[in-house]
Amino acid sequence: MLAGLVTHLPSLTNPFVFDDMDSIVGNPDVRTIWPPTWLMAEHHGSVVTRPLSNLTLAVNYSLSGTDPTGFRVFNIALHLLNGALLLVVLRRAFSGERLAPLFGPRAGQLALLTALLFVVHPLQTQVLNYIVQRSGMLMKERRPILWAGLALTWLPLAGLLLTRPHGPTIGFDHGVTTWAYLLNQSEAIVGYLWLMVWPHPLILDYGPPDPSLRLVQVWPEAVVVLAAIGLTVWLLLRCPAAGFCLAWFFLLIAPTSSLIPFVNEGAAERRIYLAIAGPVVLLICLGYRGVVLWSPSPRALRTAGVAGLLVVAMMIAASHSRHRDFRSSRSIWQATVEDRPNNPRAHSALAMELRSEGFMAEALAEYQQAIALRPGYADAYNNMAMILADLGRHNEAIAPYREAIRYKPGFFQAHNNLAAAYSALGRWEEAIVEYRRAIELSPAYARAHTNLGMALAETGHTEEALDHYREALHQDPEYARARDNLVDGLNSLGIKLEEAGDVSAALGKYQEAIEVDSTAYFVHYNLGLAYQSAGAWVQAAVSYRRTLRFKPDYLDAQERLQVVQAKVAE
Repeated sequence: MLAGLVTHLPSLTNPFVFDDMDSIVGNPDVRTIWPPTWLMAEHHGSVVTRPLSNLTLAVNYSLSGTDPTGFRVFNIALHLLNGALLLVVLRRAFSGERLAPLFGPRAGQLALLTALLFVVHPLQTQVLNYIVQRSGMLMKERRPILWAGLALTWLPLAGLLLTRPHGPTIGFDHGVTTWAYLLNQSEAIVGYLWLMVWPHPLILDYGPPDPSLRLVQVWPEAVVVLAAIGLTVWLLLRCPAAGFCLAWFFLLIAPTSSLIPFVNEGAAERRIYLAIAGPVVLLICLGYRGVVLWSPSPRALRTAGVAGLLVVAMMIAASHSRHRDFRSSRSIWQATVEDRPNNPRAHSALAMELRSEGFMAEALAEYQQAIALRPGYADAYNNMAMILADLGRHNEAIAPYREAIRYKPGFFQAHNNLAAAYSALGRWEEAIVEYRRAIELSPAYARAHTNLGMALAETGHTEEALDHYREALHQDPEYARARDNLVDGLNSLGIKLEEAGDVSAALGKYQEAIEVDSTAYFVHYNLGLAYQSAGAWVQAAVSYRRTLRFKPDYLDAQERLQVVQAKVAE
């Protein structure tokens, strides 16, 4: 427990990374525990099919909001709990009837060393820092029979994915064949095994699998994997305890490293969070038996124990270093780009962080590199154009926005952004066409409704503009820009109607504006003017008092309130 705290407490101050922003900060499904929107999540973030993970996120959110510290405390606590469970299981196993003759006298020390390595290993830092991936820590079933039963469900699962793909990232119909994915996984599995022994470099995002990979390129890795699987089968027959350690590894990685392509990521260190335990147990046991057979003296065993503790200390130091990589989104993506320079998504993510910090030229260069590595990268085109727009270069932004739409026809955000570029250039009719297209693709897109309303207002279509502001607020009641625009639009329309002599209609617009935002002092003031002009002194006095409640230093309202109060007193 203490070793785990020493190792992982430095991560408490790290921010959210990668999908954490969409799955936690921008995910309305985890903002309440009841009603259980987390259970019925359908479209937010990367945890839509993980109700247990969603529940834990909802509990965290209820306790600490969007402060990442509370989420990290939960991840660390869960990780330490898994380490404690592993310790208990191993002590019982090493002291059991089958293994006691081999390990009984040292059962406690061997179990403790293995659990220590599991807890402090640098490979575990990704799950701890990448909050939404805590789902890997929630898989705690340890019965091999049940895992074998689980394995029997993979073929039906493959059949389901063949007919009904799991979104755009998992399945057989996304450009990566099963054979190509298996070849990619031969590299990934060998990499996983090597990282258990030498955890460097650790990488947040390995990028998508290579659909063009050929056997001739990865035959050494394929031979290693096949040999390891063969060794596992042989050990299960000859030495079941040792075979189980390797079978544990292969069974746990099988869902993500076998027949079903995960087209978004060819490899991910978090996938072996629990799987790492099997090979670590095997290595510790082989090491112990080797020392016993070579030199069973107490001195040799003490030396081996000291060596084991030195390895633990080295792993703690390496984990500290890895936690530092996660100290900011920019630092972790910078490290990823350095270790994986051919990963376009890493360049794109780094560019996004550079843009947020104001390094526009550097961000543009990273997006250009991402596009050079992946010419049809629609998101990179869109984000690069957004930087050009930030710099006021709206004419230059139009072409990359169009490229984004060409490569990703349903890219409603790019349509909205292209429309914004047209709006900035005063090309209102073209802007309206693109805003309408964005809404056609995503009817619930509040931002596009608001932006369309602004474009319509600029071209004199006031009532239609108000309708789109209303729809934006219906889709997102917390969207301040839509609310402000609706209030301003209703207020302006009320003034025009009053000037045209239609006081009754003007009163209706002012009252609707106040229903939208009861704190809009200027609407209360205009409502007071309308009542005053109609001779409704009491109502005018009420409106002026409300004006002063929200803006006490409004001199005109003070003077008019005195006038209408005098009228009421008459």
